Amino acid sequence: MALLENIIEIMKEACAIVKTAYEAPEQLHTAKADGSPVTAADMLSHEFLVGELAKLERIPVVSEESDAHDTKNASRYWCVDPLDGTKGFVSRSGDFSINVAIIENERAVFGCIGRPLTGDIYWASRGEGAFKNGAAIRNERAGAGELTALTSSSHLKEGDLELLRAFGIGKRVAMGSALKFGLLAEGAADLYVRFGPTMFWDTAAGQILVEEAGCRMLELESRRPMSYPPSRQMKNEGFVVFRSSLQFDFSLLETARRARLQRPPGQ
Repeated sequence: MALLENIIEIMKEACAIVKTAYEAPEQLHTAKADGSPVTAADMLSHEFLVGELAKLERIPVVSEESDAHDTKNASRYWCVDPLDGTKGFVSRSGDFSINVAIIENERAVFGCIGRPLTGDIYWASRGEGAFKNGAAIRNERAGAGELTALTSSSHLKEGDLELLRAFGIGKRVAMGSALKFGLLAEGAADLYVRFGPTMFWDTAAGQILVEEAGCRMLELESRRPMSYPPSRQMKNEGFVVFRSSLQFDFSLLETARRARLQRPPGQ
């Protein structure tokens, strides 16, 4: 319990750091080698989290902004995204979060997601349930009626819309960052599919949160629960998250994915 309380306090402070940077008159940002943006807030949050988490438990702290991401010799480690959704931060959409997870034996066993602008904090531990600001949450949406899907606000393609149409999705909510996992965990949506690649720090905290809230999160290829083996070098393949009571039809998923891959570039 003391560890959890300390992590929550650290998350609150990290959220305050990012919020202060967000509200500054000028947001300084540059581009990484892959073209993605990085801001002063990314680095301030990174430095704070790496320093504080290392004090709580003497296990490696792997952050998106770390110089090295080698976990081959680590059976347990912190997995951190100091600012998930930097594009939302730069565009001032408000869709960004801070993600902190513990990965043990290639599985997410603890996750905490903070939303700097509102101060909301989600967390979950394996076998202990999921929580938002101290209150238990669970996805208990009814099995009938209009289905709601979450989509990325920056990675959506026409093929993804084809998938939603195939599933009969009635409502779509676009959002950036791991905040989508929070919405699923608290029952605001039924489904989230991601075809493209992500990184361990994008998903680990969210995975344990939705699983403890009554959802399933499966890899598209293997249809097994997400895992985090060192051999993948911190990279995930596509995945799907859905409430456990939803009868998920993988055949529709395969049809939509083929249509997505066959669509000419630019369409």
